[in-house]
Amino acid sequence: MANQTPYYNTQQTPYNPDYGYNYGYNPNQGNAPYGGYYPPQQPTPMAYPPPQAPPAQYGVPPPPPPSAPNYYPPPQDVGAPSKVDYGQGGTFNNNGAFRDSQNFFSLPTMVCFFIVAAAGILLSGGYVLLMQTFPKPMIIVSFWAAAIAGIATGAYYIYRGVYWAGGLALVFGILYAAMWFYFRHRVPFATLMLTTVVKIMRQFPATMVLGFVFLVIHALFAIWWIVTFTSSFSYMKKFESCRNHVNSAGRPDHSCSNGALIGVIVYLAIVWYWVSQVIFNVLHTTVAGVFATHYFFDGTPQGYPTTNPTLSSLKRAATNSFGSICLGSLLVAIIQTIRGILQTLISMETDGALGGFLSCCVGCILGMIQGLVEFFNKYAYVEVAMYGKAYIPAAKDTWRLIKDRGIDALINDDLVGNVLWLGGVLVGVVCAIIGYAYITIANPLYNSTGSFTPAIVLVSFFIGLSLFFVAGKAVDSGNSTTFVCLAEDPGAMQRSKPVLFEEVRQRYPHVVNGLQH
Repeated sequence: MANQTPYYNTQQTPYNPDYGYNYGYNPNQGNAPYGGYYPPQQPTPMAYPPPQAPPAQYGVPPPPPPSAPNYYPPPQDVGAPSKVDYGQGGTFNNNGAFRDSQNFFSLPTMVCFFIVAAAGILLSGGYVLLMQTFPKPMIIVSFWAAAIAGIATGAYYIYRGVYWAGGLALVFGILYAAMWFYFRHRVPFATLMLTTVVKIMRQFPATMVLGFVFLVIHALFAIWWIVTFTSSFSYMKKFESCRNHVNSAGRPDHSCSNGALIGVIVYLAIVWYWVSQVIFNVLHTTVAGVFATHYFFDGTPQGYPTTNPTLSSLKRAATNSFGSICLGSLLVAIIQTIRGILQTLISMETDGALGGFLSCCVGCILGMIQGLVEFFNKYAYVEVAMYGKAYIPAAKDTWRLIKDRGIDALINDDLVGNVLWLGGVLVGVVCAIIGYAYITIANPLYNSTGSFTPAIVLVSFFIGLSLFFVAGKAVDSGNSTTFVCLAEDPGAMQRSKPVLFEEVRQRYPHVVNGLQH
């Protein structure tokens, strides 16, 4: 090619490959790479020479000459150490070490959740104290808070353009508000139930102490689980497989997969749900044993069969009845895990309104199944606490007893659950605000664009929600035990709680008389 003289047209000056682009000046003459064509050169300096380095005699070595510009990147060794980018969450070195402030699963995130857990403990204790001090106002406020929350959520979804979800939430909120004219006659009975439960808790203050102890236990477990969850991403890095390929746009790409890590995440999800349920149900069974002891032995000539009913109930729940508690808790944990996995897969695979609708349907169906199992377990564990039965026989006997006595009518009319629901939502929302404030002020590098803020807020909400349900479990357990004990022996209530017995007799005479519902 160097012996030919190419012409672009007859009017153009011929190009001489021996001189390159700067015609008449070529410092590299005779060494032209890439077929004799040179890249554009720097323009010739004007009247002033460039600044020179100090002479060598002054002891300062001259700077090295500038290297030629590299217009072609060097080839990369596929097997050499590289850095895998995980998006805005930060980077992960091949040796498995985190860059703490640049990855979501790092120290700033754990500190945030530690602060949220501490705030959840304090808020949960304060709300339980309000329930004990102002039972009737809390019942009324909790009812209207649910209606307002539904209407506000619907308005927000409509504002954001999610019309189907906004319509459902608005319908729920409006219907719930309209049901006040039907629910308001239940307020006196619910107030009396909550007042009775609070009085028994004050008679046995160890139940409140026990609730706080289990709250701390659950908080410690939450911290341990968070540390394990975040650390698993670093530890399981060694099982990751990566490959270089060409993406759909025709560009080279690098992707990684880690099936072992996915398995660990599913396992940790089951552990979280299962251990949380076991903690809840051990506390529930212990408190149920205390209330049953009071219900059947208070005011009798022989008195209580033990000097410390709380300690005796805790011992039975943690030893003889622990297997039954674990079995029932596992059923709920499996349903919760399946529900979470299916909702995640649907949200990942399907976008838009169809994906949201399918996710809502799956969540609704599995939520109903989960609610039925939890409702079933709550009253079955009372029978376990009272008689030490196995889980399945206790569940069958309890449900048959409740239906035969018509106690299901009292359960449906009870509004104490609304107060607990409101408390869980309020504590969860405040914890979410605390998590948002911390991550905004700390502003770690991985969240510089705010892409991880929704995830942190959501996790903070569920931490506060679960912590409150531990603290409020003593109230809920006492309420449930009262229903089961009433079905077992209405005469015992007439002896120990005459005011509550009279209220039940007037409103639900078939319960007292043993009539079929």
